[in-house]
Amino acid sequence: KAAERRRSREVLDDIADTLGSDQSRLTFVADVRPVYSWLTDEGYLAFNPLEGIESEYGWERPDADNQSLRAADVQRLLAAADTPAETLLVTALPGWGLRPSEVAQLHVSQFALEGDDPHIAFDDRKNGPGTVAIHYGVHTVSDRIDQLAAADDWQGYLFPSPTKSNQRVHSDTITNRFKRLADRADVSVDGQLATPRTARRFWYSTYSSAMVDIRAEMDAIADEQGAQSGTVVWEQYLSEADRRRRRRQAMASKLTDAFGAENSTVAGGGTEPVS
Repeated sequence: KAAERRRSREVLDDIADTLGSDQSRLTFVADVRPVYSWLTDEGYLAFNPLEGIESEYGWERPDADNQSLRAADVQRLLAAADTPAETLLVTALPGWGLRPSEVAQLHVSQFALEGDDPHIAFDDRKNGPGTVAIHYGVHTVSDRIDQLAAADDWQGYLFPSPTKSNQRVHSDTITNRFKRLADRADVSVDGQLATPRTARRFWYSTYSSAMVDIRAEMDAIADEQGAQSGTVVWEQYLSEADRRRRRRQAMASKLTDAFGAENSTVAGGGTEPVS
């Protein structure tokens, strides 16, 4: 299986070099995949070597509805942020990849900022409980907490409601605040004002790019050591701690273009998201 997967990826590497865009590469895979699927279903093959190939290579279809912020856009948003709350807003959406509803519900009790693994813990997310790494923004969170802690009636929410009837803001408020900041920073995506969705896509596109770099690194190690493939090196020769460290470093390196290096948590920790 490993040898066949390696052979198919050698072919795809040549195809990717020949074809000039992700759109054309995805079209090629879409044409070939049904053949492998039929052979697998009919019992001629034990497995489909193209399974999950798009995410493995990080190819994306350039639909207008799937555009994201760029690193330069994040820089402009940060430059336009006038308050700790606005800076945290930019950090939480494109920097942590959170949904507006998750940002609205952020509570001081969810944060683990000390040690080698700064993260946010969620008891209930769309995909279930889990944690989200803080690659950037420990100081941003700390500054926001210090600002809010000065109020005697603070209930622990990082985005408290200005009205006494609610403890925290609604997700629509997060969306509206981000849009106002984007308007002030003159940040648009595909001709439309940037939204939290385009910010969240920035995180995912950045993470995908980081994983492509890791796969290239593992392939190089496999070539040096005579291993079957980079996947074998990754899965069989690296501990979970090593894999987490490499994901952390690759992701932080990618985010540096947008957020700078001074607020990175890589030197002191950080980890990839679990859910």
